[in-house]
Amino acid sequence: MSKREQERDKAKKDLQQAQAQIEALTGVFSNIKPWSAMSQDLRDRLPAGMQISEIVQKRRRQKLRTQHRQQHKPPPLRPVQPQHHRRADRSN
Repeated sequence: MSKREQERDKAKKDLQQAQAQIEALTGVFSNIKPWSAMSQDLRDRLPAGMQISEIVQKRRRQKLRTQHRQQHKPPPLRPVQPQHHRRADRSN
């Protein structure tokens, strides 16, 4: 095999590896719901005046995520008790 053929084969292999990495990366980003979409979804489903005190992301098994997506049904929300916060005086 000539040096030119070896270089061509190496370039093909490098290209295939780069394409595989790109596919893996795009797969990750396609599964991420943007914060703006998530917050809009919450605003649409929560009663007026309700305040969210915490958002926690938990890992799920891939099989469950796939089933959830196929159902196109949002997960149920747990009611949050309203909290009254006093604002600190920041005029100092």
